[in-house]
Amino acid sequence: MPKVEERRVQQLRGSSYVLTLPKEWVEASGLKKGMGVIVIHEPGLLRVVPAGRRKLEISTTFETATPEQIEMLVTACYELGCSSLTISSRSGVGEELRSALKRLREELQGAFLTQHSEGVISVEISDVPFKSFEQSVSILLQSLVRLVRYAESAGPKLSREELEEMLRDARGYGSALMRYVSTAFSSPDGALPHYVMPLMVEVAVRMKDLVSSIGELLEGGQWTPGALAEIERVLEMMSLQVADLLSPGAQEELMRLRKEARVLREGKAHPEVQQVLREVERLLTSLIRLNAVVVTSA
Repeated sequence: MPKVEERRVQQLRGSSYVLTLPKEWVEASGLKKGMGVIVIHEPGLLRVVPAGRRKLEISTTFETATPEQIEMLVTACYELGCSSLTISSRSGVGEELRSALKRLREELQGAFLTQHSEGVISVEISDVPFKSFEQSVSILLQSLVRLVRYAESAGPKLSREELEEMLRDARGYGSALMRYVSTAFSSPDGALPHYVMPLMVEVAVRMKDLVSSIGELLEGGQWTPGALAEIERVLEMMSLQVADLLSPGAQEELMRLRKEARVLREGKAHPEVQQVLREVERLLTSLIRLNAVVVTSA
C-alpha cells in the first residue's frame, strides 16, 4: 500500500524550493548521496523515480525443465523487463532444450542465451531499440502487413517453414512491445502521463492477441485471398495512423477503420477471419481510448 504523509516545502536563497525525500523510500530505491533522480511533473502531480533503469535479475532451478517451460519462463521474464535470467536444470540440457533456446534467440530481440555448463542456461537481455510507444506499435503492425501480404501472394503454395519464420518475427515484435511498456512503467521518461500506462498495457495485450489470431487463421488455411487483402488493407491503414497516434486528428480515422472492420466482420466471412477482424476492432477501441486520454490531457 502507498504511504501518504504531508511534508513542508522549504525555500533556499533565491528561487529554489526544496522537498526532502522519505528515508525509507531512498534506501529501498538504492539511492546514495550524489546520485540522480528523475522528476516528472504534471498539473497537480509530482513524481520522483531513480535515474537509470534498475536491473531485474532472476535465478531459478528446475528438477527437469521441458522446452515449453523454458520458452514460457524466458518470454515472461523478457516481457516483464528483466535484465538477466539464470536457469539451472538438474537433469541437464538436452537436444530439445537446445532447439528451444535457438528459437528464442531468433524470436526475442536483444536476448542473448548461452549454455554455461551441462545444466545452466544464462539469458542476458538488452533494451529494445524503440524510440517511442507509437513506433513500437507501428513496427509490429507493419510486420503483420508483410505476413498477410506474403500469405495472400503465395496462396495454396504457402510454405509452412516460411510462414512459421514470419510468425516468429511478429511474435518477437509483440514481446518487444510488452518489454517496452514494462520498461516505461519501471523507468518513466515523462513522454506520456502516468495515467495512460494501463492503456498502453491494454494496447500491447491486444496486439499480441491479434498476432495469435492471424497465426491461427493462416495456419488453419480457412481463408481466401480476397479476405486477406481486406485484412491487409485495414492493418496497413492502422500502421499509418498509429505513427500519428497522439494527435487530435487521429481519432476520427481510427473510428472509421473500426467501423470498416465491423462491417467486414458482419459479412459472410469464415469464423477464423471474423476472429481476426474482432481482434482488430478491439485493438482499434483501445487505440481510440488511448488517443482520447492523451489528447484530452494535453
